[in-house]
Amino acid sequence: VGGGEEGYRRALNVALGHFDVSSYSGLDADTLEGVSYVRNMIQGLDGREFMSFKSYERHLDAEVVPGLHGMFEEVDEETSEVLTEYFKALGAKVRREGEAKARRM
Repeated sequence: VGGGEEGYRRALNVALGHFDVSSYSGLDADTLEGVSYVRNMIQGLDGREFMSFKSYERHLDAEVVPGLHGMFEEVDEETSEVLTEYFKALGAKVRREGEAKARRM
């Protein structure tokens, strides 16, 4: 995932669009709840500042991955790709921000 901040914003917008509850019809309540959960999680991650890439990884391991596994038994290939690209872009963003902080010190 390249493109710096622009690449991150592109991945964010794709993910938010994919998890827009209004674009789903005919799904059961549990699935709609899961879609809403993921969208809210992504919005929360977008506004969060991580102290380091390591703290980002810890957050994924402790909060995000268990939350996703608790919400979904499985996801389709498109959803998996959207999430993978988003988390790659977010990880790259966190790494860039950490490097910028280190240079300012």
